[in-house]
Amino acid sequence: EWTFYFLSSVQFNFTISEFFIKVENFILKNDCYITSYKKDSIFKNTMKYAVNSKSRKDLPFLQGCRHAKMTDSTYYRLQNTFGIEQNVLDKIRDKNLTLVRTSDINRRKTLIFVLENVGLSLNN
Repeated sequence: EWTFYFLSSVQFNFTISEFFIKVENFILKNDCYITSYKKDSIFKNTMKYAVNSKSRKDLPFLQGCRHAKMTDSTYYRLQNTFGIEQNVLDKIRDKNLTLVRTSDINRRKTLIFVLENVGLSLNN
């Protein structure tokens, strides 16, 4: 749905090649803004709240899997905040696993890495 909206709005105003030329020019003309989770004060303050809260529900990084039943609230949170597809979450649930999240950027892992460590993959 979004792709159709995007393409139709781009094609309505100008061609796709013109769009990419404008994007390229914008990138080349503007200074690069480099950020780091380790130095970002807003992120660090947000993580202090997340780590100190009793629920610890909003931890932003994946760390691994553990053997435990994935609750419905965790299932939907992972689907909505991490964008993990239902079929992938179902595979994890079927193995009686849940995903472990962390606020520590140094302990974060990719979803592919986490799944491979428990014998699962994103593909069938």
